[in-house]
Amino acid sequence: MDQARLNALTIINNVVNLGNSLTVEYRKCTHSMNSQDASLIKELAYGTIRYKLYIDYLITEITGKQVSDMKKNIRNLVRMSIYQLEFMKKKEYAVVSESVNIVKKKSSKDTGFVNWILREYLRNKKEIHIKSNDKHSLSKKYSFPLHLIEYLTSKVGTAKTEELLEYYNEKSISYAFNISNGTFRKMEHGDTPEKTEYIIDRAYFEIFKMLKNIEFTTVLDCCAAPGGKTILIKHINPLSKVMAMDINLERVNDIKANIDRLGLTGIEVMTADFLSTELMTMYDLIIIDVPCSATGTIRKNPDVKYNYRKKLSTLIDIQKKILKRSTKFLKDGGYLFYMTCSIIENENQKIIDEFLKSNREYALESEYFSYGNPYSGAYAALIKNGDGG
Repeated sequence: MDQARLNALTIINNVVNLGNSLTVEYRKCTHSMNSQDASLIKELAYGTIRYKLYIDYLITEITGKQVSDMKKNIRNLVRMSIYQLEFMKKKEYAVVSESVNIVKKKSSKDTGFVNWILREYLRNKKEIHIKSNDKHSLSKKYSFPLHLIEYLTSKVGTAKTEELLEYYNEKSISYAFNISNGTFRKMEHGDTPEKTEYIIDRAYFEIFKMLKNIEFTTVLDCCAAPGGKTILIKHINPLSKVMAMDINLERVNDIKANIDRLGLTGIEVMTADFLSTELMTMYDLIIIDVPCSATGTIRKNPDVKYNYRKKLSTLIDIQKKILKRSTKFLKDGGYLFYMTCSIIENENQKIIDEFLKSNREYALESEYFSYGNPYSGAYAALIKNGDGG
């Protein structure tokens, strides 16, 4: 029995059934594996979750059965099996045989049912077509929940929404940023960053261009992990003094490791909760990369599209609190640099609009927003203290 498929199935079960993070589950499962096994597990787990709604639609159309009516212990196995047949083009007999063997190990009485579903899919898959491009059809075709389709179409229209959905379903690309010369290179399979390189989302690099025309010496990065923003600051202004703070000790250790590997100086690292920590320093620039829905990173984190709404109100409350508290440690004439990797207006423009209305001494200097393509979706606002009306 293929252990990689069993591992992938465990990840899918933990994400779909328990609501756990796909990224966390994948890392936990593969941290000590060779790259070949880890790569196969990632393809199976990420791909199945990415196309879960489309696969469910195929199953219902072909068998007349709702996936939700299946036993919990087999529904994700069926999804993963059809993903292999539909998208990975694996040998049909091998996928069916392996799937039946997995079921047999767990519950032999379900082997016939799983075998029947997969055989029905193989016999009838060519008969399934999604012809319309209304929001319900887009939801099935691209495997996005209807509420997110409705949000996007209300903002950019149907044609642009479909372009974005195609983009979001592409596999993410990793880039290594060279802090010495400011260049990027695309990371290929099995690549590791060189001594002067750091893997970073290109969207952050676009956002940080907003800082090139302002002056700053002291910087607070109040939600700093895993360290990319601090690294970009040191690239833009090597002489700046940076306090990199994060609440998560493990992720703070990642910051320290990255700083040491790159040989950066002028950085102090602290494990602390920004919302309850008193600081003795006032800063020229405060970077506020708040916890958010991460909807701009759906290519990299496909599970986000299914569950982001559950925690949205809590996240918005935290975002407002962090933004408000940051004013306590900002110098007159200094800058707040608010950012998210979200495409949801309530976490972005609405937060800043509300802040500016309540804090007239602050003024918006510049703003960035992208739904994504060619890089992740993201938002940023650079706000100056002292130039308000």
